[in-house]
Amino acid sequence: MPEPEDLITDAARHATVYARDLWRRRRAGRDTARAIELADVASRVDLLVCAVFGRSFPLRIAQAKAPTTLLARVFRRVQLPRRLRPVPATDDVSIWLPARLDGADDALAVQRYRAIALQQAMRAQRGSAAGALDAPAPLVRDVYLLLEAQAADADLVEALPGTREAI
Repeated sequence: MPEPEDLITDAARHATVYARDLWRRRRAGRDTARAIELADVASRVDLLVCAVFGRSFPLRIAQAKAPTTLLARVFRRVQLPRRLRPVPATDDVSIWLPARLDGADDALAVQRYRAIALQQAMRAQRGSAAGALDAPAPLVRDVYLLLEAQAADADLVEALPGTREAI
């Protein structure tokens, strides 16, 4: 039999989640162009990843790269390509996903979140990030990560054939 303190804590957690979701739905009613956010689908994506891989990976929000400073722009002779959007990633323990996917309808955004999470979970399952740490040079590391991403996607499509189009 659960302790009374556990019941109170559980009820408070459910009330908080309900209030947050209610506030988010009400806010969405005023803003019709609101994009799907990770917080909207995180529990479903986590459940899918846990069902497929038998373990749960903490889902974190991927941050966009910090803007280039004026000094870096002035004194850098070669302009490197810049990432303007957050990039999904994994460190074999956690998965980082973008906070929102703009430019897609709700169904497509949910499908993209599922596909991205499954890709990152497969890479984490294979230990891709740990293998990249052993690379002697940045170019070797980048080639390794590209080949590992392709192999992880192939393994994912083999395990779940229905994900072929989404990937």
